[in-house]
Amino acid sequence: KDNILKAFDDLSSVTNDDAIFVFFAGHGYTQTGMSGDVGFIIPHDGSFKENEMRKNISMVELRDNIANTLKAKHIFFVMDACYSGTLLAKRGSEKEEKINYEYLKAVTEKPVRQVLTAGGKDEQVLDGGLFGHSVFTGRLLEKLQSTENYITAREIGFAVPKNVFSDANDRHHKQNPQFGNLLGEGDFVFIPKTTQNVT
Repeated sequence: KDNILKAFDDLSSVTNDDAIFVFFAGHGYTQTGMSGDVGFIIPHDGSFKENEMRKNISMVELRDNIANTLKAKHIFFVMDACYSGTLLAKRGSEKEEKINYEYLKAVTEKPVRQVLTAGGKDEQVLDGGLFGHSVFTGRLLEKLQSTENYITAREIGFAVPKNVFSDANDRHHKQNPQFGNLLGEGDFVFIPKTTQNVT
C-alpha cells in the first residue's frame, strides 16, 4: 500500500500540461456501508478482512483525494479488479465519437479525470483472455495495439466494455465494464510513437 501511495506522491511535480495513465490489476473488495457500497483495491500487503480495510486503498480516497489533488490536466484510471465499480461517479457517453484533429484539440484543452473498470457491482472478472491476461486487460491491449492513430479514453470506454461483455456472455458469465468521468469534460488521448512529434 505504501509503495502505491508513494508512487502517487512522486507525481506531485507534474504540471497541468501533463497526462497520467494509472493501471491496476489485482484483487478488489466491496464493503457495504450505511450510505452505500465502498470499493477497495487490495495491495500485496492488504487484507480481505472487514476489520482490516485500513490496509487497503479505498476508491473514495482514490477519487476524492488523489485524482482531485494531482495537478495533471488528464488522468485515466483503468482498474482490472473484482468490483472496482465504486470509483465511477458519472457514466460516459453511450455512443462512439468520430475522432478528428479539431475534436482532439478541443477536448485536450479541458481537464478530466476518467475511469474504466473491469466490471460492475457483484461481478467477478474473468481470467483467460487474450495475450495471457484477463478478459478485460486482453481486450484493452487489443484495442490499443490495433489502433494506428490517436485514440481517446472515450473510444476505449465505448469499445472495450462491449467486447468484454460479449466474451463473458459466451462463457455464461456476466461482466459489464464501466466507463465515465469523475471530474471534468475533457478526454485522455493516447498518442502513437510515430506521431508524438505532431503539434
